[in-house]
Amino acid sequence: MTEAKQTFRLSELQSALGWVVLVQVVILMLTALLLDGGYCGRICGCAMGGYWLMLGWLALRRRNALTATDAVLIRYGFIIWLMIAFLVEMTLEYFLHV
Repeated sequence: MTEAKQTFRLSELQSALGWVVLVQVVILMLTALLLDGGYCGRICGCAMGGYWLMLGWLALRRRNALTATDAVLIRYGFIIWLMIAFLVEMTLEYFLHV
């Protein structure tokens, strides 16, 4: 037997997108206040770029039939991208400035 997959539409997740935008603006403003020469702001900007590129890809690929995994990525993907950007930045810093 085939199980029915629960699908979402992108328009149903607009409230989640509103919260993501709010969190991104607050984090970007807080990183702009740090006196680190833009280091944390660059990491945050890269994570924001990665998140919005992922969201655009999901919207173009399957706007009307998002899976449950896609919905989780839309809601919490920025946090994942922030961790990925931080790890990539630390790895590059280690290998390029040793």
